[in-house]
Amino acid sequence: DEMRLALQESLERQWRMEQTKNEQMSALAHDLKTPLTLVRGNAELLADTHLTEEQNEYVDCIMNSALQMQEYVQMMIEVVRSSVTMPVNRVQIPAAEFLKELKRQAGGLCAVHHVALKWNCIDFAGKICAEPRLLMRAFMNIFANAAEHTPSGGVILFETKEDETHFIFSITDSGKGFTPNALCHAKE
Repeated sequence: DEMRLALQESLERQWRMEQTKNEQMSALAHDLKTPLTLVRGNAELLADTHLTEEQNEYVDCIMNSALQMQEYVQMMIEVVRSSVTMPVNRVQIPAAEFLKELKRQAGGLCAVHHVALKWNCIDFAGKICAEPRLLMRAFMNIFANAAEHTPSGGVILFETKEDETHFIFSITDSGKGFTPNALCHAKE
């Protein structure tokens, strides 16, 4: 009877691990949509222009997005090969540098969707303790959802605040908003 219980617990543990892995794979696959959209959209824009300074910006965006996709693919490979969840390596990130890169990526995404990005950001001198790739993924996922659900010509507003112990980030779009059902699953 003890062996049966031990086997059952082992199988249930393996099943839970597999479920977690599947959820991570699904999330990473979803996250690939954002850089792929940037690559596709900027490639289309590049095809419609002459080789100018603007084209160089598009090429930079394409290259950076391709690198980002490579990172995601590598993360997916690591998750598939491992029997545990992906490790989180938190480091001190200079807030100003992180926000500069976030603005660059969000601006490119908004341009592809023909949505204006309004950046109302205070200068942060501090640091953020986080896993940089995962934090950027989280923000870009929010921006991607905002851009996809904001009508062409709409606005996405990014605002920041700071108190003694926290950075506060707010992303607001001019789309329809969330359904009550979608709000129930917002943290997933």
